[in-house]
Amino acid sequence: MSSAEIKKSVRKEFALCRKSLSPEYKVNADAAINSSICEQPEIIGASFIAAYVSDGIETDLSVSIEHCLALGKKVFLPRYSPDTGVYEMAEISNLSEDLVEGKYGLLEPAGHLSTASRTEMKSMVWLVPGVAFDLNGMRLGRGGGYYDRLLTDAENMVIGIFYDCQKAQDLPADDHDRRMNKVITESSVFNFEETVTEENSK
Repeated sequence: MSSAEIKKSVRKEFALCRKSLSPEYKVNADAAINSSICEQPEIIGASFIAAYVSDGIETDLSVSIEHCLALGKKVFLPRYSPDTGVYEMAEISNLSEDLVEGKYGLLEPAGHLSTASRTEMKSMVWLVPGVAFDLNGMRLGRGGGYYDRLLTDAENMVIGIFYDCQKAQDLPADDHDRRMNKVITESSVFNFEETVTEENSK
Protein backbone atom coordinates (compact mmCIF):
# COMPACT_ATOMS: atom_id res chain seq x y z
CA MET A 1 0.00 0.00 0.00
CA SER A 2 1.13 3.54 -0.72
CA SER A 3 1.57 6.13 2.04
CA ALA A 4 -1.65 7.83 0.92
CA GLU A 5 -3.60 4.56 1.09
CA ILE A 6 -2.23 3.75 4.54
CA LYS A 7 -3.11 7.23 5.78
CA LYS A 8 -6.63 6.90 4.40
CA SER A 9 -7.13 3.60 6.24
CA VAL A 10 -5.70 4.91 9.52
CA ARG A 11 -7.70 8.12 9.19
CA LYS A 12 -10.94 6.15 8.88
CA GLU A 13 -10.12 4.00 11.92
CA PHE A 14 -9.35 6.89 14.25
CA ALA A 15 -12.13 9.13 12.96
CA LEU A 16 -14.62 6.43 13.92
CA CYS A 17 -13.00 6.07 17.33
CA ARG A 18 -13.34 9.78 18.05
CA LYS A 19 -16.87 9.90 16.70
CA SER A 20 -17.90 7.11 19.09
CA LEU A 21 -17.15 9.20 22.20
CA SER A 22 -20.31 10.00 24.15
CA PRO A 23 -21.43 13.62 24.60
CA GLU A 24 -20.93 13.29 28.36
CA TYR A 25 -17.39 12.02 27.91
CA LYS A 26 -16.56 14.84 25.49
CA VAL A 27 -17.81 17.52 27.88
CA ASN A 28 -15.55 16.25 30.66
CA ALA A 29 -12.61 15.61 28.34
CA ASP A 30 -12.89 19.07 26.78
CA ALA A 31 -12.91 20.66 30.23
CA ALA A 32 -9.74 18.77 31.18
CA ILE A 33 -8.00 19.66 27.93
CA ASN A 34 -8.87 23.35 28.18
CA SER A 35 -7.68 23.48 31.76
CA SER A 36 -4.36 21.95 30.70
CA ILE A 37 -4.00 24.32 27.74
CA CYS A 38 -4.38 27.37 29.96
CA GLU A 39 -1.66 26.06 32.30
CA GLN A 40 0.97 25.47 29.62
CA PRO A 41 3.94 27.87 29.95
CA GLU A 42 4.01 28.40 26.17
CA ILE A 43 0.41 29.62 26.25
CA ILE A 44 0.97 31.77 29.34
CA GLY A 45 3.96 33.47 27.74
CA ALA A 46 2.56 33.85 24.22
CA SER A 47 1.28 37.10 22.71
CA PHE A 48 -0.19 35.42 19.61
CA ILE A 49 -2.34 32.29 19.74
CA ALA A 50 -3.52 30.27 16.73
CA ALA A 51 -6.56 28.18 17.64
CA TYR A 52 -9.51 26.66 15.77
CA VAL A 53 -13.30 26.40 15.97
CA SER A 54 -14.48 22.84 16.65
CA ASP A 55 -16.57 21.07 14.03
CA GLY A 56 -18.50 19.41 16.86
CA ILE A 57 -16.33 16.31 16.85
CA GLU A 58 -13.00 17.97 17.61
CA THR A 59 -12.20 19.29 21.08
CA ASP A 60 -14.08 22.52 21.79
CA LEU A 61 -11.49 25.23 22.58
CA SER A 62 -13.98 27.98 23.45
CA VAL A 63 -12.83 28.12 27.08
CA SER A 64 -9.15 28.47 26.09
CA ILE A 65 -9.94 31.07 23.45
CA GLU A 66 -12.00 33.17 25.86
CA HIS A 67 -9.24 32.84 28.46
CA CYS A 68 -6.58 34.08 26.04
CA LEU A 69 -8.74 36.98 24.84
CA ALA A 70 -9.42 38.02 28.45
CA LEU A 71 -5.66 38.17 29.04
CA GLY A 72 -5.23 40.51 26.08
CA LYS A 73 -3.57 37.99 23.79
CA LYS A 74 -4.17 38.17 20.05
CA VAL A 75 -6.15 35.13 18.94
CA PHE A 76 -6.31 33.92 15.33
CA LEU A 77 -8.63 31.33 13.78
CA PRO A 78 -8.65 29.67 10.34
CA ARG A 79 -10.69 31.34 7.58
CA TYR A 80 -11.14 30.04 4.05
CA SER A 81 -10.04 32.47 1.35
CA PRO A 82 -12.04 32.15 -1.90
CA ASP A 83 -9.34 34.18 -3.66
CA THR A 84 -6.54 31.71 -2.96
CA GLY A 85 -8.51 28.52 -2.33
CA VAL A 86 -6.65 27.89 0.93
CA TYR A 87 -7.07 28.77 4.58
CA GLU A 88 -5.55 31.83 6.24
CA MET A 89 -5.49 32.95 9.87
CA ALA A 90 -7.64 35.91 10.90
CA GLU A 91 -7.71 37.76 14.21
CA ILE A 92 -10.83 37.80 16.37
CA SER A 93 -11.59 39.87 19.45
CA ASN A 94 -14.97 38.39 20.41
CA LEU A 95 -15.76 34.71 19.97
CA SER A 96 -19.54 35.17 20.01
CA GLU A 97 -19.65 38.13 17.62
CA ASP A 98 -16.81 37.67 15.14
CA LEU A 99 -17.71 34.29 13.60
CA VAL A 100 -19.83 33.55 10.54
CA GLU A 101 -20.67 30.36 8.68
CA GLY A 102 -17.98 29.62 6.12
CA LYS A 103 -16.78 26.78 3.92
CA TYR A 104 -18.18 23.32 4.77
CA GLY A 105 -20.68 25.03 7.09
CA LEU A 106 -17.98 25.64 9.70
CA LEU A 107 -17.76 28.81 11.76
CA GLU A 108 -14.85 31.07 10.88
CA PRO A 109 -13.80 34.73 11.32
CA ALA A 110 -15.89 37.23 9.35
CA GLY A 111 -14.41 38.53 6.11
CA HIS A 112 -13.71 42.05 7.39
CA LEU A 113 -11.41 40.86 10.16
CA SER A 114 -7.67 41.30 9.70
CA THR A 115 -5.56 38.52 8.20
CA ALA A 116 -2.47 37.57 10.18
CA SER A 117 0.80 39.04 8.93
CA ARG A 118 3.74 36.79 8.16
CA THR A 119 5.47 38.05 11.31
CA GLU A 120 2.42 37.10 13.40
CA MET A 121 2.27 33.68 11.71
CA LYS A 122 5.88 33.03 12.68
CA SER A 123 5.30 34.09 16.29
CA MET A 124 2.06 32.24 17.05
CA VAL A 125 1.75 29.35 19.45
CA TRP A 126 -0.44 26.92 17.50
CA LEU A 127 -3.27 24.75 18.83
CA VAL A 128 -4.09 22.30 16.06
CA PRO A 129 -6.65 19.49 15.76
CA GLY A 130 -6.16 16.19 13.99
CA VAL A 131 -7.48 12.70 13.44
CA ALA A 132 -4.59 10.89 15.16
CA PHE A 133 -1.13 11.41 16.65
CA ASP A 134 1.73 9.11 17.52
CA LEU A 135 4.49 9.00 20.12
CA ASN A 136 6.98 10.46 17.65
CA GLY A 137 4.98 13.70 17.56
CA MET A 138 3.50 13.09 14.13
CA ARG A 139 -0.05 14.25 13.37
CA LEU A 140 -2.54 12.83 10.90
CA GLY A 141 -5.04 15.40 9.64
CA ARG A 142 -8.13 15.09 7.51
CA GLY A 143 -6.13 14.80 4.32
CA GLY A 144 -6.67 18.23 2.79
CA GLY A 145 -3.23 19.55 3.74
CA TYR A 146 -4.70 22.76 5.16
CA TYR A 147 -2.58 22.80 8.29
CA ASP A 148 0.53 21.70 6.40
CA ARG A 149 0.21 24.91 4.38
CA LEU A 150 -0.68 27.10 7.37
CA LEU A 151 2.30 25.81 9.35
CA THR A 152 4.82 26.53 6.59
CA ASP A 153 5.82 29.81 8.24
CA ALA A 154 5.30 28.67 11.83
CA GLU A 155 8.46 29.02 13.90
CA ASN A 156 6.94 28.76 17.37
CA MET A 157 5.39 25.93 19.37
CA VAL A 158 2.88 23.65 17.63
CA ILE A 159 0.58 21.90 20.11
CA GLY A 160 -1.73 19.11 18.96
CA ILE A 161 -5.13 18.81 20.65
CA PHE A 162 -6.47 15.25 20.76
CA TYR A 163 -8.44 12.76 22.81
CA ASP A 164 -6.69 9.76 24.36
CA CYS A 165 -8.39 7.42 21.89
CA GLN A 166 -6.60 9.16 19.01
CA LYS A 167 -3.14 7.99 20.12
CA ALA A 168 -1.40 5.67 17.64
CA GLN A 169 1.88 3.81 17.95
CA ASP A 170 3.42 4.91 14.66
CA LEU A 171 1.78 6.94 11.91
CA PRO A 172 2.88 7.05 8.26
CA ALA A 173 4.62 10.35 7.53
CA ASP A 174 5.79 12.23 4.47
CA ASP A 175 8.50 14.88 4.20
CA HIS A 176 5.96 17.74 4.27
CA ASP A 177 4.26 16.53 7.46
CA ARG A 178 4.96 18.88 10.38
CA ARG A 179 5.97 17.22 13.62
CA MET A 180 4.32 18.67 16.72
CA ASN A 181 6.22 19.97 19.71
CA LYS A 182 3.58 18.87 22.19
CA VAL A 183 0.22 17.06 22.39
CA ILE A 184 -2.46 17.63 25.01
CA THR A 185 -5.17 15.05 25.71
CA GLU A 186 -7.71 14.79 28.52
CA SER A 187 -5.29 12.76 30.64
CA SER A 188 -1.76 13.57 29.48
CA VAL A 189 0.68 16.06 28.03
CA PHE A 190 3.21 14.60 25.60
CA ASN A 191 6.28 16.76 25.04
CA PHE A 192 8.15 16.16 21.78
CA GLU A 193 10.11 19.43 21.79
CA GLU A 194 13.50 17.82 22.36
CA THR A 195 12.94 15.41 19.45
CA VAL A 196 11.91 18.26 17.13
CA THR A 197 14.90 20.36 18.19
CA GLU A 198 17.31 17.50 17.55
CA GLU A 199 15.88 16.81 14.09
CA ASN A 200 15.90 20.51 13.12
CA SER A 201 19.59 20.74 14.03
CA LYS A 202 20.60 17.91 11.69
